[in-house]
Parts: sequence; C-alpha cells; structure tokens
Amino acid sequence: MHINSKENKEKIAIVVVGYNRQNSIRRLLASLSQAEYPKDTDVPLVISIDCSNNQELYQYVNDFEWPFGEKYVNIQTERLGLKKHILQCGDLTKYFKAIVLFEDDIYAGRYFYDYVKQAVDYYYDDDNIAQISLYNSEVNCYVNLPFSPVNNGYDAYASQDVSTWGECWTDKMWYQFRLWLDHQSDFSLEKYDVPQPMRSWTRAWSIYFIAYILESNKYVLTPYISHSTNFGDAGEHSDTSNNFVQVNLMDGERDYSWGSFADMVKYELFYNNIDIYNWLGMTPSELSLDLYNFRKGCRHKRFVLTTAKLPYTVVKSFGLQLRPLELNIKERIEGHGIYLYDTESEENELKNGGHDTVFIEYLLHGFSGKELLKYEIAKIKIFLSKRFKKIRK
Repeated sequence: MHINSKENKEKIAIVVVGYNRQNSIRRLLASLSQAEYPKDTDVPLVISIDCSNNQELYQYVNDFEWPFGEKYVNIQTERLGLKKHILQCGDLTKYFKAIVLFEDDIYAGRYFYDYVKQAVDYYYDDDNIAQISLYNSEVNCYVNLPFSPVNNGYDAYASQDVSTWGECWTDKMWYQFRLWLDHQSDFSLEKYDVPQPMRSWTRAWSIYFIAYILESNKYVLTPYISHSTNFGDAGEHSDTSNNFVQVNLMDGERDYSWGSFADMVKYELFYNNIDIYNWLGMTPSELSLDLYNFRKGCRHKRFVLTTAKLPYTVVKSFGLQLRPLELNIKERIEGHGIYLYDTESEENELKNGGHDTVFIEYLLHGFSGKELLKYEIAKIKIFLSKRFKKIRK
C-alpha cells in the first residue's frame, strides 16, 4: 500500500526517527515489536533515517520485519539535521489521522498505543490540546529538581512544556502548528517568557513548538505515568550518555479517565500550577509564579510567589509539608518555605535570592545527606581527574 493511500488517513502511524545510532534503533524497534496493539488493527510504521552513510544501519532498517501493518522506510539522501528532520516527519500527518513519533534513544512502553488511541479519540476536536505526550517528566529539567503534578482523579494533566521524548500529533494539531510556523520569517525567542537555558537551543525544533504553544495559549496532554522513557544516549544534543531522564513506565492496560480541558490540572512552562492564581485571588498581570526560583524576569510584577529568599516584604507565607508542592498553598498550610512577596515594599535585611534550607530538605524527601555528599565528592573527583588529564595533554 502506498503511503498516501486514503485508507491510511484513518490510521495512527508510528514514526521512528534516527541518524547513525544502530544500537539505539534496534532497542527502540524491539520495544515497539513487543508492544500490544488492538487486534485486527493495521498499525503503519515509518522509519526515517537522516543521511549518515551508515550502510549497516540502512540495511538493518530495510530488512526489519514489521508484522502489525505496512512499513515505510525513508532514508535521506542529504543531511537534514535534527530540526529539519523532525519537522519533515511531523509533516507525515498529512497521510495519517495521527502519528506517534519516537527518536531513536526512546523506549516505548508495552501499552503506549492503546493510550494514544484513546487520547486521540477523546481530544481529536479539542483545539486547546496541541500535542499528546507519552512521557511524564519526574523532574523540572530546567533546574534539575523533583517535580510531581497534582492529581485530581484523571489520567492526564495539561502542561506547556513540549514533549520530545515520545509524542503524538493528530493531523489537525500539526496543521495548525505548521500554519503558524509558515508565518515566522523573523522568528526569535526574545519576545517570549521562556527558561534561560532554552535560549541556547539553537538546533532544537522544540523552540518553535514552545513559542507556538505560548502564543496560542495551548497545552500538551501529559500522562501521570509515562508510556515512554529516555535512555539519554550520546547524540546530536549531548556528547555523553546518562540515565537522568529515565522515568517510571506504565506496564499495564486500562480504560483511561479523561477530563475536559476546563477540568484538567494545568502547568505553565515554568512548572507552576495556574490554579494558584485562583487560590490566591490574583491575576497573572499582578502575580508572578516562580516556585522553583528560575524565572529571571518575574520581578517586574507587583507580587511574586516563590521559594526563594528575597529582599521584599512577605505578604503571606506557607509551610512545606504537603505534596505536591502547591497543595500547601491551596490548603493554606501555615509555616515557612513558600513566600508571597510585595515587590513594592522592600525589607532592610539583605537576602541573596537563594532557596531557604527548608525547601532543600523538602525536596530531598528522605534521602540520606551523607550518601548525597559522597556522591557529590565522587563527581568532583571525576571532574578534576578529567581536567588534569586534559592539562597534561
């Protein structure tokens, strides 16, 4: 069957994206092969490989057997780079109802397809949802601190942090994004309120999608338990492998409980729950949310809610007892650790903008301080050893 067949427009296809990491591709395709798919359902697989002249990899993907539906292999004749490659793969939505995209260092959970199918069926006509994520981050990756979202009874929440480690777009979602992107001739992140590390992502396709989400006020549907995880293999965005982004993986089948967009818990790009505005009776124009203390442009508003120690008058403070973090605000838990400041009223006492120690203890969540100290000392020794070797060379 040709990829542009009318029959494909009713299907959800899997798209595998690779460049030159054969071991990574093998691992991903193995996870996809052992996943569960609905009986009597044709599941197309598209394998798209950027030009690397890795003939062994080319041969492997061409020979790979896919027993669940049609297989399409697209090997680029010229090097695209990751950004152009992902955008090209997203354009495959014109042939399908939706696509599920995996870069080659991702691992698919056994029941990912059922999750995607149910989510696509439920949210297909909801213009508030710009993307369906398979991955749930267990850390705020911009500051490498633990993150846990409030669960209000549904199986997914909404986030403005774009998913790049297992994601799905319907044809409608991708079409609206592409329509927006085609009008960005002078694109720049400077006009958007984004985390500082993001401004250095010159080769990332995701900066465009994040800007689109912010400008359109859309969100990413995100599962509370991941259906994909990331091996963090060395590649275009990283010179070393790591397992820091491995997460808990769903390993069971279920009928999902979806909420309307209005009922879902929602997090903006800086990992703040937007219900906090209502809990405090304030608006985004007067209150800046910065619970993780990394929103550098937040001090221009009258009030700031943060865990940092700042040289302003504290209007209210909340304890750090309940989990997730923001429930201490919702339930009005008395104490210290979360502070609502009035930036128009300064205190004489100088504060350094760092976290209160109670916040660090809260995040450690029972971890052994001694073991963490040993870990940090070992890391420093490795770092110094590498630097010393470079100097000797």
